[in-house]
Amino acid sequence: MFRISTPEEFGGHGVNVRTQVEVLSELGRGDASTGWIVADDSACTQMSSLLPRQGVEDM
Repeated sequence: MFRISTPEEFGGHGVNVRTQVEVLSELGRGDASTGWIVADDSACTQMSSLLPRQGVEDM
């Protein structure tokens, strides 16, 4: 789950935002804490993808 928003070129699943929301919502129904942590990680990954290419590669 922690690779849901990571681009495929960096070893992730590269899932679009709509699918992420659906998956994270279902995950949160099963366990709210787990849903929160995975959603937080997903959001950080999405934000880091806005960096210039060199910044993403450095991370």
